[in-house]
Amino acid sequence: MAEIVVRIRPEVTDADFRLLVLGGITQRTVIRYHGNHQEGTLLVDVREAGTIFDDLFPAVYSATVQPSDDRILDLHVFVDWSSVETFAARGTAVFSTRMFPDTEHDQIRVEGSRVYVENFTVHKLKTVW
Repeated sequence: MAEIVVRIRPEVTDADFRLLVLGGITQRTVIRYHGNHQEGTLLVDVREAGTIFDDLFPAVYSATVQPSDDRILDLHVFVDWSSVETFAARGTAVFSTRMFPDTEHDQIRVEGSRVYVENFTVHKLKTVW
């Protein structure tokens, strides 16, 4: 279980940022921003994250988001054994995903181009159980 706080500064065109929350070798949740310094699309993709909670829930969530006036996009992500909660652009986009991976999400990877990561912090969370 973890809390991930990321501040990115997209470049003027074609910024692409991906935060991969990994479980084991093959399972992952992908949080992706693609756009520019003014507007872009935020996607949360759980197609490869494990068993999806219910077929009625989408496997890919998306929303248009705008970085702040200082061209910063804030992402705040909470990960536990069966969900990934994503808050973006000061709460203007919020995704709650539910899935059941074979193994616990225990790795994080960052990928991208034309984006500057201003801050990246991970806090390990304790269980309440």
